[in-house]
Amino acid sequence: MIVSESGCASLHQVKSLSVLFVLALAVPPACSVYGEGMFDDTNASVGGTSGGTANGGGPVDGGSGGTPSGGGSGTGGDGLGGEPVGGTGGDGSGGAVGTYVLIDDLEQGPTYTNAPFAGGWDRYIDTSANGGDWVQNLVDMVEVDPYDSSNQAFRVHVTGFSAGSWGLGVYVSLNAPSTITAIDISGYTKLIVRARGSSSAARTLRIAIEDEPSRTAPACPDPACVPHAPLGQRTLTVDQWQTIELSLAATRAPAFDPTKAYAIHFTMDPPDSASVVDFWIDDIYFVE
Repeated sequence: MIVSESGCASLHQVKSLSVLFVLALAVPPACSVYGEGMFDDTNASVGGTSGGTANGGGPVDGGSGGTPSGGGSGTGGDGLGGEPVGGTGGDGSGGAVGTYVLIDDLEQGPTYTNAPFAGGWDRYIDTSANGGDWVQNLVDMVEVDPYDSSNQAFRVHVTGFSAGSWGLGVYVSLNAPSTITAIDISGYTKLIVRARGSSSAARTLRIAIEDEPSRTAPACPDPACVPHAPLGQRTLTVDQWQTIELSLAATRAPAFDPTKAYAIHFTMDPPDSASVVDFWIDDIYFVE
């Protein structure tokens, strides 16, 4: 849920960091509404390297299924992610079947325009005594991929967490050429995103869509709050890109409203035994 900074600060001790873009001025920070057990992982899988099923995915536990990184060619990926560019369908040997529509590949920096989508990135964090500190300014979070100097990606790097922190979140707006407005994504069936862990231990990344019900409901933990529509969660591989394929058939009460979507949220809760969160996001697509 995206609510006012004052509302978040009083309820979850969350605040957005200072750097905002013109297109993000009307996108206040979100509260953390992602608890354990809120995600149903049966609707997607993270591909591996050993081939795949007809839909480009693998078993629901993210085992040895094929990566959807092959894109429309249907020829599969290399197990490291790969940009799911172009194409209209596949032959079942890897890659999600359908037409890939680019949201953001981070090559334009922290703001982007890829019709029909246009928007930018922002962030929020636990600012309690257990919370952490951003390593970079928001404008510096788009970095050159250390494994590929021709590629840019969004790096989320925070230090200083202690036991009990709920963590952090970042989000990319979908329709904010000037001020954020809703956009209809009901014609899409899946979300594709590449991600990579960089910390010494595996971390779980949670992904959700902010829709009209979650945007307009009271701030959590008010009993009437509505969490963002959860798409799934995945454990990131350390120092290895992986492609995450998630169904947009999110389950939540009240029902997810894909006709009025605002942003895609990525959140992470640091383990109590670790003080650092460090991961990368890149190549975000919807699949028709």
